[in-house]
Amino acid sequence: MVATMISAQAYRAGVEKMIADAKPDLFVTLVFNRKSVTLEGARAQLQKFLARLNHATVGSKWQRRPDECARHIAIIENADTNLHLHLSVSVSPSHLAKFKAQAPTVWAVLEPAGSAVVKDVWDACRLADYMTKQITPEKCDLLLL
Repeated sequence: MVATMISAQAYRAGVEKMIADAKPDLFVTLVFNRKSVTLEGARAQLQKFLARLNHATVGSKWQRRPDECARHIAIIENADTNLHLHLSVSVSPSHLAKFKAQAPTVWAVLEPAGSAVVKDVWDACRLADYMTKQITPEKCDLLLL
């Protein structure tokens, strides 16, 4: 079996397209502000963050209503220095305001030293370009869906 290598440019373009095609509503940056965070820890905190926000916006039975839950594409940046996450998030219009309002508080509970910044997306292609600035095929484990 011969492995086919994809160029860094083609990989980045594919991830950019995936982000733009998702038509995200929000751009979220989650910062830990602690040195001891690992990739596994970051993934776990992201899952807790999204679960708590889905519970807050969709309700206690959010797992039974996946069509109403927030959808995300996340990229871990600077894994060896100041690890943080960038997310493109698509949210049901009926849950958007609550998600935006609750996200910083939910993150502060999970990561007291950290911070969360939530911004509206005005240009998905520009967001995709920014989010993928460090992604390469060799760093594909930093892409979280």
